[in-house]
Amino acid sequence: MEACGKEKIENGLNGRELGLRKVEKGDCPIRDQFVRDRVLTEAEVVGSLKESGVVGFGSEVDGADREGWRKALHESEKNFLEYSLQKDLRKKTVALERFETLKLEGALDLEYKKQIDVRGKVILAPLTTVGNLPFRRLCKKYGADITVGEMAIAEHVLKGEKDEWALLRRHKSEDIFGVQLAGNLSDIVGKASEIVNKKCDVDFIDLNAGCPIDMVCKKGAGCDLLRRKDKLRGVVRKGSALVDVPFSVKMRTGISNDPAGWNAHQLIPKMKEWGASWVTLHGRSKEQRYKRTADWNYIDKCRKIANDSGLPLVGNGDIFSFEDAQEAFTVSDAIMVARGAIIKPWIFAEIKEARYIDMTAGQRLEMYKEFSGYCLDHYGADDRGREASRKYLLEWLCFTCRYPPVGIFEEYGERLDELRPRLNLRIPAAVGRDPLEMTLSSRDPRDWIRVSEYLLGPVPNGYKFAPKHVGKAWSSEAGMAFQK
Repeated sequence: MEACGKEKIENGLNGRELGLRKVEKGDCPIRDQFVRDRVLTEAEVVGSLKESGVVGFGSEVDGADREGWRKALHESEKNFLEYSLQKDLRKKTVALERFETLKLEGALDLEYKKQIDVRGKVILAPLTTVGNLPFRRLCKKYGADITVGEMAIAEHVLKGEKDEWALLRRHKSEDIFGVQLAGNLSDIVGKASEIVNKKCDVDFIDLNAGCPIDMVCKKGAGCDLLRRKDKLRGVVRKGSALVDVPFSVKMRTGISNDPAGWNAHQLIPKMKEWGASWVTLHGRSKEQRYKRTADWNYIDKCRKIANDSGLPLVGNGDIFSFEDAQEAFTVSDAIMVARGAIIKPWIFAEIKEARYIDMTAGQRLEMYKEFSGYCLDHYGADDRGREASRKYLLEWLCFTCRYPPVGIFEEYGERLDELRPRLNLRIPAAVGRDPLEMTLSSRDPRDWIRVSEYLLGPVPNGYKFAPKHVGKAWSSEAGMAFQK
């Protein structure tokens, strides 16, 4: 990546200038002054929240009007699993005309197939747990062009499982929205695609061929599809043939750590023929998971191959700044942002405006409050909904504490002018410009719980929280369950 000159930063009040330059792999130019030398006490954490000026929801939200909440929910969201449909799915009595026609005639000619031009778009990736509807709603506010729901298991969708159908829900602000399905059997994925296309309001359906989690791969889905070309071909062909919306594929570079064994460049030329409308390529293999940096040179190679076959390619991996995005657009037709959006959702605004945005701690706490409000809208404001909201807020705080406040770089001037925000550069918890900024950068789940209490009221007695997604660079303490 090229070195960058001075870029404007806005903190909501006035413009600043910040000099940054490239950080080489393995280089972590952190000065002793940048590392927190102490942890805030509980009283200091609570005090910093109270002094922020942000007023939390506390225990004052009235969750008694459950029927009123349901009515408002149905006005703002779509793709609910109605009881009649759930019953038909469980009895296997849902009519699948397209599937039966394809089975009998061997071909299906849909009169109309919707088209979406993804070129130049900035897409929010499908994110397990953290990519819930309230979070996608927040990302839309900051400028995401396209959103994708959390991965749903095709077989569970077919069985009418309520939790799985909840992943298909769409907020009215999501103007271009897709559903991602995972599965390894062409009939199962095909049927699920047809049902989602007919019963839900979606703009496209995406096949997950990139999930590296063993639980998914051991069932032949996710990345495991990359091992079996015939299986992948059957799933893409049937899934795309049974829907009148675009059918895309999200995949990784291959299976092994060794780039010599990667096969995405061999599979991508076939995708157009199989019926895919575009391909999203994450620049890592299954075995790499999230280790090492994404290989954008390989993405560039695959983009050229995809374009030669008439297929757009979306690049994905390690986008954490507008500079990363600008460079990614030179080697891909569109970009997908994942962890970078979790850590700082305003990355979409940074990309659109081509500048760094220095979110103050107060602005970030206000953002957490807004997200909490979206959660209460979605899950309900009663005790059950409040605790669901707390759960997803805490899961999100596991990531946001890793955000390195851009304005801090300026505070240290030339001593840190070589540091450019990078997703895989795990800096220590920083000395914040104020106590609230130090609170929000804490890696201690107990502090996350205190933030949730400030926004959503006290946790129940005996409350425990164990982060579902914990980075290996964090202390082992962060992986423990803490009891209030």
